[in-house]
Amino acid sequence: MKKVFDRLGQSVIHLKTIEEFFIANVPEYARNEASLEKLGRFYYEFARELYAGGRKEGWAEKGNRFHRGMIIADLLTYTVFGRGYYMLTASDVHRKAFVEIVMRISNKLLLQENISTDSQLRKGLLDALLSQGLPNFFEDEEQEQKFQQLKDYDGPIIWMQKGKEFYKIMDSYLPKSRGLAIEFLIYLYLIHRRFGFVIPLLLHQRLITEGGSIAPPDFLVLKHDGRIFGIEVGFKKEGQSTEFVTTTSIPTVAAELDQDQPFRCPQCQQWITYCDEVIENYSGGVSTPNPFKCGDCKCFGEGKCQDIIFFGEVPELAEGQRRYHYRCVAEKEIVKKLSAQNRLKEHLIVWYPTASIIDTLVDEG
Repeated sequence: MKKVFDRLGQSVIHLKTIEEFFIANVPEYARNEASLEKLGRFYYEFARELYAGGRKEGWAEKGNRFHRGMIIADLLTYTVFGRGYYMLTASDVHRKAFVEIVMRISNKLLLQENISTDSQLRKGLLDALLSQGLPNFFEDEEQEQKFQQLKDYDGPIIWMQKGKEFYKIMDSYLPKSRGLAIEFLIYLYLIHRRFGFVIPLLLHQRLITEGGSIAPPDFLVLKHDGRIFGIEVGFKKEGQSTEFVTTTSIPTVAAELDQDQPFRCPQCQQWITYCDEVIENYSGGVSTPNPFKCGDCKCFGEGKCQDIIFFGEVPELAEGQRRYHYRCVAEKEIVKKLSAQNRLKEHLIVWYPTASIIDTLVDEG
């Protein structure tokens, strides 16, 4: 994404140059800017929606709520959905490339989220961000203190499991990485099959009407027969979906990737990314069979491929059947035993990012 962010940075410089030029050369323009400044806290809060120095819960009307992670996630989302669709609709080869780009971005988001369990990587990122000298890196003294607490913590941070008190602090330094990756992959699945016309609403946290607002689902699907469905990514959002359905009469369903993707390897505690073969096939419109055996892949290399997933039980690491990087468990006794019994290849499988729970909405034919 370096080229993308280089271009985005140039857009910001371009806009700032226009602004500064007209303020300096057109008095009426400068007066309008002065009037904005007179709005005080409201102009400040408006500007803060583009960058905030941390994360703080609170009441919106009191102006004490902000969330940097959501802001930078929205900027990345705009890059994909607000501008990327021009490339997506240009030609079939552009569409294939767009799908690969989004899958590669999703992989990178998962790799970012590995700071949750790799404390040295986390400290390195925090130091790198601090060294930029961003004037609004800390919104207040409380955010600076939380930064130091996070930097001093050496343990893992896993939602609702470990280091829970640090999760929301860490969350303010990344673009809601795993959650955003899932939203991107659900979108790819919606355009992968004949669901209908897909309207992403990820950038519209509220839909506005006179005197009120409502939280929409993440996507709307327009069917060819005039029906409309809402798709909300993730479960446990029944309250939000119920309000939307009862207010708009648009049926809404929840969607998650199959098998609770993406997977975290219980051994190294890192997220398992999508391999080159999955990306190549999926960008070409293929997602079956799902899962498919690594042994049937041209990249298998007699088990030397770094992206092979082992699916099975490794009792000394975790309970039940789990998904591991094969490289992380290849020397475990139970894995060696399966190999000796010539049964190992049955456990070496990878997954396409599908969400079959919503397949009943597909138009057949």
